[in-house]
Amino acid sequence: MRNCDDFQTLKQAYIMEIKRYTDEELAGIVQQIIARQYPSVELLNKAFGKRIKSLLKTQYKRGGKILSDVALEPLALDTANKIFPDLGEISRGMIIRKLPDDLRDASYNTGVDLADYKEVLLALANERVLRFIKYKITGK
Repeated sequence: MRNCDDFQTLKQAYIMEIKRYTDEELAGIVQQIIARQYPSVELLNKAFGKRIKSLLKTQYKRGGKILSDVALEPLALDTANKIFPDLGEISRGMIIRKLPDDLRDASYNTGVDLADYKEVLLALANERVLRFIKYKITGK
């Protein structure tokens, strides 16, 4: 997965210091990370292309068709093109449900410096995008 190059921008936007954040604010930060990490179909496909192909292969296999990797390549790119405009559908509610308890507790009780949770936030953003792709392909 690609690291968020604009974490410094997020840092400035949220003046990363020890601060209390609501779940809504934390989810908004994750949404911003998603938007900055995957601003184009190419980056989405680069990060999740193999996973998209794997999911498509499984779906076609269940339907009785076996596709080669060569045949899957254009299907994967087409699927990424269809999914990309819908990334904005990843709601704060979807993100809030998956916020790590230690981040929520620390943010609520003492406040946190989000720089300490950079990797956690990036991993959560990637996990939510992957889950969204899986939902869009499989319907589950």
